[in-house]
Amino acid sequence: HTLINSSSAFLQKDKEAKPLRDMGPEAAGAFKVEMKRKAESSGDFYESNAHKFIGFGLELFVKAFTAQKFDFADPTILSRLSPLVKVIGNTLYAKNDNVLSWGLRAMTAICKTPVPAVTSAMPVVLEQIIKVIKQHGGTISVEINQVAVKSLTNIIRHVKTAEVKESQLKYVLEVITPDLEEHDTQGIAFDLLRAIISR
Repeated sequence: HTLINSSSAFLQKDKEAKPLRDMGPEAAGAFKVEMKRKAESSGDFYESNAHKFIGFGLELFVKAFTAQKFDFADPTILSRLSPLVKVIGNTLYAKNDNVLSWGLRAMTAICKTPVPAVTSAMPVVLEQIIKVIKQHGGTISVEINQVAVKSLTNIIRHVKTAEVKESQLKYVLEVITPDLEEHDTQGIAFDLLRAIISR
């Protein structure tokens, strides 16, 4: 959880260092002072690498789910998973494709759980998945869109309370129609069709 929302203690920026207490004149010789030029301070590169930690956290969650590490009969487990619905949902807005891909996979996983927060999050999640498909060319020949369509298929299949708008269905059907005859992507397209028909 803390890896995905970047709140883990070791990911936080270091607090400003406190000044050293006076150790007396005898300690002065223990330090070398650079007088000629200002030494370069080490930069904080967390912001530019944050996506790696987030992607790693999402991957850990997906693999733990696949390995059946969660006991959904345990109310404590469900209460711990509940905040993850929003956290994972936020990753669907990521600009980094790796984070977005793992975010979609994580959403696919958590939508199969009995966590109550899944139902209330579905309208926003569905809308964002459609936007992802549009933003990446509106075709499932693009890898990220294949992941998005698979996620959409699982939501339709497993979240019975999820309501896909008619306009959303129409758009998605237009997207997958050309792929029904493509060997590499027809399986993904047919899975979505079956999920829609079963509803």
